[in-house]
Amino acid sequence: MAYLRGLKRSAGVKKAGRARSCGRRLRACLSAGEEGQSVLELAFMLPILMTLMVSIFYVGWSYNNKIVLTQAVGNAGAYLQAVGQGGLSSSTDPCVQATSNIQALAPNLNPANLNITYSINGAAIALGSGGTCASYFTAHAQQGTTVTVQATYPCSMAPLSGLANLISNGTVFGAGCLIQAQTTELIY
Repeated sequence: MAYLRGLKRSAGVKKAGRARSCGRRLRACLSAGEEGQSVLELAFMLPILMTLMVSIFYVGWSYNNKIVLTQAVGNAGAYLQAVGQGGLSSSTDPCVQATSNIQALAPNLNPANLNITYSINGAAIALGSGGTCASYFTAHAQQGTTVTVQATYPCSMAPLSGLANLISNGTVFGAGCLIQAQTTELIY
């Protein structure tokens, strides 16, 4: 009990004359000098926790964008398949309509950052070179051919670029990422 002699001095005795119990004196001794410990622990852990939370948010946001883009590209592929089979009479260019379908089904994606390519039987359709997608469809789309729609969308992890230098010299978060979606439909 020699180690408890200092408890009276560190925990103090009430002025009313009532002595503290041994358990109260021990708690008072053990908690003496720990007033700022929780603030210090918070200061060490808060940046780590915030980085973890922001990372989870960005990964979830990017995954949501991938799901939305995949669904939109699948819809555009089904539309072009129907046009190739002659099931839909399109008064406009089918690729322009498919692009507007993708943009309508993915409203949270910036249309300026979308890169969409179309191909029939592996041959890319050259848009903007004077020809239209409709003329290419009439010339090459027939039974047994495939129509492929591919779209890419950049996702930026710029808020995490400071952490990237600590992790892997900027190769993970610094360069960003690229979301890709592709569908191939058979015209039958």
